[in-house]
Amino acid sequence: MMGLSVSVLPPPPPARALPDAQPSAPAGWLQSMQRRTTTAEAGRETAQAWLSAVLEHALDILLVADAAGRIVEANAGAARLLGIERAQLRGRILDTVLEGLPAAPALGQLATTGVLVRAVAANGSVLDLEASVSSTRIDGQVHVCVIARDVGERVRTQDELVRRNIELQQFAYVASHDMRSPLRTVIGFLGLVLRQHGDALPGTSGDLITRSLRAAEHLDLLTADLLAYARFDTEPRPDAPVDLGEVLEDCRLNLAAEIESRGACVEAAPALPVVRGNRGQLLQLLQNLLANALKYHAGPGAPRVRVAAWRAGTHWTVTVTDDGPGIPADQRERVFEPFHRLHQQSKVPGTGLGLAICRKVVAAHGGRIVAEAGPQGGTMIVFTLACEDNDG
Repeated sequence: MMGLSVSVLPPPPPARALPDAQPSAPAGWLQSMQRRTTTAEAGRETAQAWLSAVLEHALDILLVADAAGRIVEANAGAARLLGIERAQLRGRILDTVLEGLPAAPALGQLATTGVLVRAVAANGSVLDLEASVSSTRIDGQVHVCVIARDVGERVRTQDELVRRNIELQQFAYVASHDMRSPLRTVIGFLGLVLRQHGDALPGTSGDLITRSLRAAEHLDLLTADLLAYARFDTEPRPDAPVDLGEVLEDCRLNLAAEIESRGACVEAAPALPVVRGNRGQLLQLLQNLLANALKYHAGPGAPRVRVAAWRAGTHWTVTVTDDGPGIPADQRERVFEPFHRLHQQSKVPGTGLGLAICRKVVAAHGGRIVAEAGPQGGTMIVFTLACEDNDG
C-alpha cells in the first residue's frame, strides 16, 4: 500500500501587535493653537479696555443713537458737560439734546465734521459745540455716533471780532461822510477866492491857494473812496440778476467826458452776460476798471479798452483789457491792497483805493480778481461772477 506522505507546516509567526492609533495632530500643535487663541482674545480684550477707557475719560461728548435717533449710550464727558446723568440721557432723542443736528432719517446717512450745534445744560447754560457725525453697524443695526467738542470760547472770540469789525466799518463810514461836508466848504471858498481875487493876490498867494485847493479836492476824493470802501460791508447781499451790458452802457455815460476828451475807444463783446449780484456795486467795479484804463494810458494813440466775457461752469469770467504800460509782475497782487499806488500823486492822481474797492466787490459776489499781462501788452484784469441761473 502506497503510504501517504504528510508534511507538517511550520506554525505561522506570532501576530505583531498594531501600533496605537496616532492623533490627527500632535498634542503640542493643539496646545500652541490654544495658547495663540487665548493670547489673541486677551489682546482684543486689552484693546477694547483701552478704547473704552479713552472714550470714557474723553473731555468731549460722545453719544451713540439708534436708527430712530434715540440715545442708547453716552460717555462720562457727556454727563459732565451737560450736567445730566447718563441713565437720563439714554432714551432721549439725539436732536433734542444737540440742537442743530438733522432729524433721525437723514442723520443715519450723514458722515461729516465741523457741524456747529448747541446744547442746553441742566443748569440752563447754553453750550456751543462742534460735532462730528458718523454711522456704523452694531449687532447688525445702524447706529449713529456723535462726538461734540465745546467751542464756546472760540465762538465768543469770533463774535467779538465780527462786532468790532462792524464798529470799525461804521466809524469809517461816518467819519468819511462827515468829513466831506467841511471839505466841500473849504473847496468852495478857495475856488471863490481864486475866481474873484486871483489876479489881485500878492506874490505867490495865488499859487499857494491853488495848491491848497488841489489838496482839498484830493482829500475829498479820498474820503469819497473811503466811504465807498466801507459801505460794501453794510449793503444788501448781492442776489439779483444784473445785465452787464446795461451796466457797461451806464459806465460809458458816467465817463463820457473823460472818454471824449481822450478820444478813447471802449469796446465790448457782442453780448455781455446776465450775472447775479448787486447792480450798484457791479457798476462801480466796471467804472473803476474803465477809469483806470483811461487814466494810465501811455503812448501817442488814443486809449483802447475791451471788455469780454465767457462762461466756465457756474461762473462767468470777465476781462477788462487796456493798452497801457502794464503792471510789473511783482506788483500785480499788491495793486489790490488799500492805498497801494504804482505812481506818485503828482504824476497820476488817485487815492489808491480803486482796485481795493474792485476786489471787495468781487469778493462780495463770491468771485476772484487778478491782474495779468494783456495779450498784446498793457494790463488785463480778470474776475469771476456767478451766473444768473446758478442755484448753487
